[in-house]
Amino acid sequence: MLTSKQIYDRLITAYGQPDWCPGTPYAIMVMAILVQNTAWSNVEKTVTEMGSG
Repeated sequence: MLTSKQIYDRLITAYGQPDWCPGTPYAIMVMAILVQNTAWSNVEKTVTEMGSG
């Protein structure tokens, strides 16, 4: 059975790095936390105001 790391590595090899979420790793982390209980439009506004969007 493959581990999650092995699956991830195979997907990266096959498809390359994902580019679906723009921004720095910090901005992506903030968006991931905020979007759980916030409308996406408000998350985008907040990240843009932070200067990372």
